[in-house]
Amino acid sequence: MRLRDDVATVTADPSWATVDELQVCGYRTRADVWRDLLLGTPRAFRRLHFALHVDEDWDQDGDITATPQSGGVWTTTVDAAQLAALATCAALPALRTLVVHGAPADAIARLRASPIAARATLTFVDGQLPAGKLAIS
Repeated sequence: MRLRDDVATVTADPSWATVDELQVCGYRTRADVWRDLLLGTPRAFRRLHFALHVDEDWDQDGDITATPQSGGVWTTTVDAAQLAALATCAALPALRTLVVHGAPADAIARLRASPIAARATLTFVDGQLPAGKLAIS
């Protein structure tokens, strides 16, 4: 396993084209980099662990006296462009296993009904990938 500080190293350098598995924190990666990884330059990855960029916000749900402890609701919003790119993984034609970390229920439903589900085994894991370096094998 090799470690890198940024997925840009993998997407920019053709010598990484033979890497078989990649773990990417989509919430820590620049948009141009994950777009290239998922939609741009073709790569031979067979397994991808991807942590979606999900924003969590607390909403008072109409109760101006509510606090996160006493009421209201937590809402989640997935980066729509990132989810759409992940749903096709057009630049990853050899992809056979996709492990998605931290996806809310609506994102899971969209991915299960997407083109990627027809060619790859999908697994959904609660929580995000650990912060830090990419794990590449």
